Amino acid sequence: MEVELIPVIEVNTRYQDLVESLASVVPLSPKTFLYRASDLSTESLKILSKIHIQGYLDGEWTLDEQCTFFGGYILRIAGHDTLFPQCCGEPSDIIYWKNIAKYGRAVYYHGHPYPEIYFTDDYVVFNCRDEYEEFRPAAPIEVSVPKIPLSAAYDTAVQELALVAHRLRSIADEVCLPVGDIANLLLYRNTELPTFAP
Repeated sequence: MEVELIPVIEVNTRYQDLVESLASVVPLSPKTFLYRASDLSTESLKILSKIHIQGYLDGEWTLDEQCTFFGGYILRIAGHDTLFPQCCGEPSDIIYWKNIAKYGRAVYYHGHPYPEIYFTDDYVVFNCRDEYEEFRPAAPIEVSVPKIPLSAAYDTAVQELALVAHRLRSIADEVCLPVGDIANLLLYRNTELPTFAP
């Protein structure tokens, strides 16, 4: 069974220059504004970065208060996008996927609502029942993923994210963004598990 974990960034389409920079790329689902992070052009990443840190640049918040991009990871099973990041999901959620795929730990927060996770000998099972909120886009009640392909999908997602991180660092150097490690700031920093790395 083919399993993919696709890094995505949620794009706010209120900004005309950003919309224009996205002309050659489409969201992964017509019901979302989630774009595969590696599909975004350098110009799109540059605009997204500036938009996302504008509050810091304007003195409205500190770098410690800055959150990463919105988005996260789409779990694609056998070519079907099965589980999407939910409200408040972020690329920094890769650390939760690491705990699931590599360590067999049910540590997960990928926005809200979020599934409960349990493990069998060979599978990771995501239980997507939530009595308070609906998953959007809708998710199956239960998603079973073979452990070995999920582990490999995690490795591939980390590599893809590293390429995006490299591009972000080049952009920050080019436009002299005063934020230190922009990839850590916008992709990796997880405030709930700050000592963990992908």
